[in-house]
Amino acid sequence: MVKSTRLGHVCLSIFAPLLVLAVDGRDNPTELGLYEPLSGSAHAQTPLDPGQLTPDGWRVVSGNSQLVWDLGRPYDEGTIEFEAKGDWLPEDKRVIFALWNISEGSETDASGKTIKKAALFQLRLMDEGMMLRLTASGQARTIEKHTGLLTWPDCDRWVHIKATFTTRNGGVCRLWRDGVEIRNGSLRGNVSPGFRYVFLGATTTRGAILRSQASCFAI
Repeated sequence: MVKSTRLGHVCLSIFAPLLVLAVDGRDNPTELGLYEPLSGSAHAQTPLDPGQLTPDGWRVVSGNSQLVWDLGRPYDEGTIEFEAKGDWLPEDKRVIFALWNISEGSETDASGKTIKKAALFQLRLMDEGMMLRLTASGQARTIEKHTGLLTWPDCDRWVHIKATFTTRNGGVCRLWRDGVEIRNGSLRGNVSPGFRYVFLGATTTRGAILRSQASCFAI
């Protein structure tokens, strides 16, 4: 494993199309909810630092670099896939990818009060491994599953990350790296509404490039 020489910074890249494929439970059509190449341009919102879009993907240039998408309606189940490369060993925990069921992307409002029914699904880097996390205030028991220490490749090699989420009691959230499942956790309780807002960045660090491969959601 190669430690970063820059304290507090991680260099990551996520690339390829960000694809959202939905199955509507009412009549079962397959629906493309979002297609985002992240290569040179993006249709995302940039409430903070927009980062830098390059032919290779989206580059995080500060701790506030962030892209946000509104999927238009909540989703109850889905799969996220992307490739990333760089320094996977930050000094502090870093969120690579997040889904929220509220547009604020926070469990508290501007006054510090807890937002009722706020829920999030995250993939984090921390403690030389990864964390699979789902939190739903007052609705379900929090899932926090750490992989333990992982051996990471050199900074120039792409790593394939895949995760599945659920908002349904008894469903299982899973995390894979390069095709190998490395963590999972069962949900106890139901999350409502489901996840609608996609967040890249914000707590990833300077130098990161993100290239997402595919995200599939089903409701």
